[in-house]
Amino acid sequence: MFESTPDCIRLLDIDGRPLLMNRAGRQLFGLDENATLEDVAWRDLVHRSAEGPDDACRNGGTARV
Repeated sequence: MFESTPDCIRLLDIDGRPLLMNRAGRQLFGLDENATLEDVAWRDLVHRSAEGPDDACRNGGTARV
């Protein structure tokens, strides 16, 4: 299901680095399917207006984008 959905699914750590990202997410953000995610930061991939969810999660909440 993780790879079969056309939706972007990703799991980020507290600093906004992707730990897991499915194929659809990699395509959406222009990442190679085999690229490691260690050096990718969520903030580098999205517009600054999308940082609100990061702040909510960092403060113990949850977010959906």
